[in-house]
Formats: sequence, C-alpha cells, structure tokens
Amino acid sequence: MPSSVNSSKSYKQAYWKEVERVLLSQYAAQPSSASQAIRQFRARFPQQVQTTLYNSEPKDIAADIARDELASGNLEANGLRKAEIFDTIAKETGHTKAEVEKFFAALEGLVVRQLGKKGTGVFKLPGLVELRAVKKPASKGGETRPNPFRPGEFIVTKPKAVRVKVRARPLRTFTEALS
Repeated sequence: MPSSVNSSKSYKQAYWKEVERVLLSQYAAQPSSASQAIRQFRARFPQQVQTTLYNSEPKDIAADIARDELASGNLEANGLRKAEIFDTIAKETGHTKAEVEKFFAALEGLVVRQLGKKGTGVFKLPGLVELRAVKKPASKGGETRPNPFRPGEFIVTKPKAVRVKVRARPLRTFTEALS
C-alpha cells in the first residue's frame, strides 16, 4: 500500500476520532452512542462528499451530527460552557469578551450582596428569574422519625447547622417566551 494512501487513511481516522472527542466533551453522550451517530452520519454521504468534509473543522461536523441527534432525541445537550456564553454575548452585543467577563463579575457581586446577610434576600434578574435566599434554621438532631423510603422503619435525624438555600423562580415573561 502506498504511503500517501496510508497517511490519508490515518488522517481520516484521526479526523473522526477528533469529531468523536468533541461530541463526547460537549454533549452528554455515551461513547457507544457517539460512535454510532458518527457511523450513521457518514453512511448518509457518498465518498465524494466525505472528502469535502475533511476541509471542515471537526467541531463543525460534530455540531452538525449533534444537531441531528438532538432533534432525534438520541443525545442530550450539556448546555453552553462559560467561555461559549461569554463569546456569544460578546459577538451579539459588540463588546469585547473581557468587558462581558467584567459584567458577569459585577453581576455576581451584586447578587451575592443582595442575597447575603445584609441584603434584602431577593434578587430579580429582569425578564428572567427571581432568586430568593431562604434561611433554614438549625436542627438538633437525635429525633426519631419515620423513614420515608421504608415504611414501618424509623431513623434518627442528624444535627444540621443554620444554612441558606437559594431558590430560583422564573418570571412570567421568561416562561411565556419559552412557550
């Protein structure tokens, strides 16, 4: 076998391995389902079209495969990573990525102050969500209660310190926009 054919074959194998790696890293997929999705994707295209695919970035091909698989229900999306969120917002608003990061840092500080000890305990992100800090009191522990998972048995509760739970509630405009 000539070396150019062999190197072309190894390039193709490396290419599809990279596509599979991107699929696994960005989507909640099992290795078997990712490789099966790639096989189905490649089977839909004739060999001539596949050679033009190698000019595309593996992440673009992985995005195409994932879009098809998400639509068919075979994959679940992991969601955007923080860097992808910053990039998207920066592109859509025309600001730099550094400015977007500063904005989110300032927003985080504002939310922490509002939900903290000296804050109001409520923060509304306009048009999206309301965050509410709910203070849970301490419990002594040592009480005997029925076990909710095994009827007829009792459990002894453990002591718990005072804690703050953050509850998120979507605002009406947000839920209407999703409908």
